[in-house]
Amino acid sequence: IAYDVCDAGCTGASLVAAINQVLIDAGNLPDGIAALNYSISGGGNPYNDTVELGFLAAVQAGIYVAASAGNAGPGASTVAHLGPWVSTTAASTHNRTIVNSLVDIDSDGGSLADLTGKGFTSGYGPAPIINSADLEGTYPGSTLCGLGSIGDFNPPWPPGTFNGEIVACTRGTFGRVEKGANVLAAGAGGYVLMDNGAGLVGDAHVLPGVHISQADGAALSAWIAANAGDNPMATIAGYSMDLDPANGDVMAGFSSRGPQLAFDVNKPDITAPGVDIMAAEANGQGLSFPEYQIISGTSMSSPHNAGAGALMAASRPDLTPQEIKSALMLSSTTEFTVKEDGFTPTDAFDLGAGRIDLNAAKQAGLVM
Repeated sequence: IAYDVCDAGCTGASLVAAINQVLIDAGNLPDGIAALNYSISGGGNPYNDTVELGFLAAVQAGIYVAASAGNAGPGASTVAHLGPWVSTTAASTHNRTIVNSLVDIDSDGGSLADLTGKGFTSGYGPAPIINSADLEGTYPGSTLCGLGSIGDFNPPWPPGTFNGEIVACTRGTFGRVEKGANVLAAGAGGYVLMDNGAGLVGDAHVLPGVHISQADGAALSAWIAANAGDNPMATIAGYSMDLDPANGDVMAGFSSRGPQLAFDVNKPDITAPGVDIMAAEANGQGLSFPEYQIISGTSMSSPHNAGAGALMAASRPDLTPQEIKSALMLSSTTEFTVKEDGFTPTDAFDLGAGRIDLNAAKQAGLVM
């Protein structure tokens, strides 16, 4: 069941009403409700928060509650949902990486090595490539490929500014997909998003696009500047799926961290996949049918946690919601988990007990 609680905002009255409806539905449905997912932030003062107290009532009614840790990481003490009865979910990677590349980067003055990134799009090119920052003097907002109200598709250039070029934009301020929609509206044929250090995302862009690292973006910018008069060209290769296990168990840079300082309960509790998650997308996002998107966030990892709780309720009906939470935490793994840099071992403030391991959880012999 999906409970629609957010319109222009997510009002407390709507949130509490939905939780009350969950409790009513759980009592009326033949098999009750096993798990509740909450992909909204909050819960910093759980003993004085009507939504968090509603979650406590849900747990008392036999429902496993998973909630998002927040997307304010990697800074310390940024984690949300501090209630001990809630399973607060950090976000990490899974083994599927959607690889895309900028290749055949060449000009009359010299070439640049292929740049590998992410982007769930088709290929495009060869085509001329330009850096949007080079238009900043004529069109303010060009560097960030957005102008005016954040959240609107609002290009800083008039239609027809581009004629099928691949346009490179710097990440920041405006949405990653929004920037692509802006370059498309102005006539671009392809799109490169140069990262700002926040980490690569395999978005389903509205035109052929690739998201490259901050270092590769700096190299590309320098190369375009050095070859601006020498017919710089490039090709977007198109996506492929890389299913290497080494892609998984890397903490998302955005995932909120502990310690939480309100009282002596460690948060987050656990981590689950929350990077490059494919699902249906709402109308009005500038997407062509079918409307889907690849999104990252603890709002994506928390449903994985809730799903794990539901599967545990089915396979271990002897366990209460808090015992399910305990089983998932005590059986979780940190064997391969690393921080967002890809090599530093994680700690409890990154991911709580560890990454969910359902095969181990269903065999848990000890719960608390």
